[in-house]
Amino acid sequence: MNKILCLIPARGNSKRIKNKNIKNLKGHPLIAYTIDVALESKLFHEIVCVTDKSEYKQIAEYYGAKVPRLRPKHTATSKSPDIEWVKWILEILDDKFDAFCILRPTSPLRKKECFLKL
Repeated sequence: MNKILCLIPARGNSKRIKNKNIKNLKGHPLIAYTIDVALESKLFHEIVCVTDKSEYKQIAEYYGAKVPRLRPKHTATSKSPDIEWVKWILEILDDKFDAFCILRPTSPLRKKECFLKL
C-alpha cells in the first residue's frame, strides 16, 4: 500500500480576506472541512496542516490534522512559492512517503469520492 501524505497549507496573513482559512462556515472553521474530507477518504497515511499561526495550529489539531512545527515566515509570504514550504515540511517529517497531495482549505465543498476516482 502506498504511503500518501496530505498537505493542507493555511497561511495566516491572507491579503483579501483576513484569517480566511479559519472563517466560520456553517458552524466550523473553513479549514475543518478540508481536514474532515481528508480523514473520511482514508486515502492518506498522514494529514499535515502547514501553517505559520499558532491559532491555526490549535484548530487544525482539534479537527485531527498534525502540525509538527510552525512554518517559517520566509515560506509564508504572499509571494512564497509552494515549493518552499513543501521542501521544508518534507524535511521536517523525515518520513518516506510515496506521494503527497496538496488540499487547500479554500475548497470546502469537495467530497471524498473525488479521491476514490484517482
